Amino acid sequence: MASSSIPPSRCPKIPILLADLDTLLEAYSIQGAPDANEVVEAPSPEEQHVATTGVQDDMATLVAETLWEEEDLEELVDALRTTSSQIVLAGPPGTGKTWVARHVARYLVGDDRNHRTVQFHPSFGYEEFIEGLRPVATDGGIEFVVRPGVVLRMSEGMSDTDQKVLIIDEMNRANLHACSGADVPVRYRDQLISLRYSADYRMPAGLKFIGTMNTADRSIRSIDIALRRRFDVFECLPDPHILRRYYEKPGNANEVDGLVEGMVALNERLEADLDRHHTIGQTFFMNESMTPARLRAVWERKLKPLIEEYFFDEPDVYQRYQLTDFWPSASAD
Repeated sequence: MASSSIPPSRCPKIPILLADLDTLLEAYSIQGAPDANEVVEAPSPEEQHVATTGVQDDMATLVAETLWEEEDLEELVDALRTTSSQIVLAGPPGTGKTWVARHVARYLVGDDRNHRTVQFHPSFGYEEFIEGLRPVATDGGIEFVVRPGVVLRMSEGMSDTDQKVLIIDEMNRANLHACSGADVPVRYRDQLISLRYSADYRMPAGLKFIGTMNTADRSIRSIDIALRRRFDVFECLPDPHILRRYYEKPGNANEVDGLVEGMVALNERLEADLDRHHTIGQTFFMNESMTPARLRAVWERKLKPLIEEYFFDEPDVYQRYQLTDFWPSASAD
């Protein structure tokens, strides 16, 4: 097969790029490049306060921020502190799983430097999660060296009393067994084990995992059973009480008659037609100023496409879901 080439005169910058290859590789090696899978967000004023003062949320603050029942939060926290070092918050979209996970993490470890969020996706693997080979520029070439993934970076230098939390968002979007490598993060705690590329690694007892799972995307039953039993699973279903508490908070206003009752009716129909995993969470209806116009926008841009996806092979059933069936007061006329 004949090869093709581009005349040098057409690409005058190629020699410069080749000359800078070593510099580019060094700059984007694992030592200096950000991890594209880690979610980095600007801290809120409250989070900046925690980072600078080391003061963590108390239970009253945790209840106020999540709007969960205190008893449920205490059960979740107790599982992380005593019976299990890893839990999963599983439920349909819009139930506030990631929000709750972040606030529970801050409640447990206080300083924001001690908790981190990583978002799983289908191409996420062992190399990013535990350790892997990465290219590093050397004199005249490229060398592959072992670099730590997010778990090893978090556990590095931890003492017996240190506490850290890794939030694994959308954890069922990746192949969990492939990512963890025979249950490394959750099975062998405080034991010396051999990893794929390293020997004598000890998983600190104080490194906790909080996973979130959208059960409308993929059921928790699809996870390898040996791995699943290592996690305590907390089901997060749509909660009308949370929605009511949200609008009881100063500064939040709801102008839609029957907003909560409509959410309940919608989910009752979805559960009857499908199951509880394909319902609609309360966060879709949480806005500082919920008006009929705002609800119509939420329906058209968020809920209607989601319900259509739920019934992608049953268009006749999908057509029976209309905004005014659940919120007559939100009619545009």
